[in-house]
Amino acid sequence: MGRIIMIIAIFASVFTSAWGVRIEVKEPALFEVLYTKHVVHDTIYGESPATDAQMALRVGKTSSMFYPVKCLWKDSLMHYNVALFFEIDRKNWEEGERKTGVWNPLGGREWEYIFKNMPEGKWTVKNRFDLDDRVYEEDIEVPQWEIEDSVKVILGYECQKAVTDFRGRKWMAWFAPDIPVSDGPWKLSGLPGLILEAYDIKYHYIFTATGMLKENPDVKVGIFIFSDCIKMTRDSYLKARYRAQPRPGKQSLGDMLRAAHGIESKTKDTRKKIVYPYYDYEETNYPH
Repeated sequence: MGRIIMIIAIFASVFTSAWGVRIEVKEPALFEVLYTKHVVHDTIYGESPATDAQMALRVGKTSSMFYPVKCLWKDSLMHYNVALFFEIDRKNWEEGERKTGVWNPLGGREWEYIFKNMPEGKWTVKNRFDLDDRVYEEDIEVPQWEIEDSVKVILGYECQKAVTDFRGRKWMAWFAPDIPVSDGPWKLSGLPGLILEAYDIKYHYIFTATGMLKENPDVKVGIFIFSDCIKMTRDSYLKARYRAQPRPGKQSLGDMLRAAHGIESKTKDTRKKIVYPYYDYEETNYPH
């Protein structure tokens, strides 16, 4: 599985440099780190399954981008060769979703991109939910960390432990002083070394580095051109995304897409409908 994700990441990297009209290239990437993002969707009763997504942090000299690997591959393919995308997507539906009744989109289920220091001093966050592409900018906020004495080895690097309270959650992070880049997964940064593992104390979110891609002159750090996105504030984005979640009495996006494809929901009549009304995001300090 790790080798497959590595190939997809390289494939996405090559296509990114070919987009032109979709990506505004800022600078070459120095390196790229692959992470597994582990998410618990029911934070009270634990009735829904946790999910994993393959993410990557692409680091340049002055900026970086944290993105879902499969989604970038899908978005790249859609722009570079839309006919091939629809051919693969059709086969994915016929050989998978149509037979199993399980929604399994070609680009995975994680769609949030974070572009760091693009524009300067800002985070730009892009996602798709409720069938619309949405984007917001906000000032970069660096967590205030307390570095502890604990150490452990991740990917061959000796890492130190640090803790912080950041945007409604308490986070633990393990950073590598031998990689002198003050960055990490999601919006976590501000340590004297790259963060290779991070998790909140309730283990709702866990980011674990699984591999690194060394410098490649063909791989660039850049940002989407957002002409077709709904522009929002950070609070309105998170509030709208929270309201879009499946909950009792509200049809989920997966149910809507299955209905559009003529697929009967496996939860109908035969078992309790799965809903996720107790899920919240990495940051919880927004009005909801």
